[in-house]
Amino acid sequence: MSRFSITQHRKSIFCHQAFRYLRLALAIALFANSATAATNTPVGRITELHGGWYEPNLRIFLDIPQVNPDNCSNPSGYIIPANLVANAQLTSLALTAYSLKHRVSLVVEGCIYDTPRVIAVHIKE
Repeated sequence: MSRFSITQHRKSIFCHQAFRYLRLALAIALFANSATAATNTPVGRITELHGGWYEPNLRIFLDIPQVNPDNCSNPSGYIIPANLVANAQLTSLALTAYSLKHRVSLVVEGCIYDTPRVIAVHIKE
């Protein structure tokens, strides 16, 4: 084999291995994102709202069994976190639904304070 073909062969092997590692990294990244996919709760009514203390978090309790897709260690209600950009909007939706006794579905993703984190509120009635 000439020197040129040996160099080309080595480059080909290197590219093949690099592509294999890239595919593996992509598969791991896709799997990791699927583990924290947003999940809708079943439709239910808000029975309790808790807020205050040091941050404007809002804890919501529903009249349906707890949904805990990310296995948060303290699945006691759901929290709209203070640092969520839509905090004021989601809090307003939750207060409106609670006051009017409308049914809601929450979208939860991840954990905050070891409790399922709310990222959306849907009023159903």
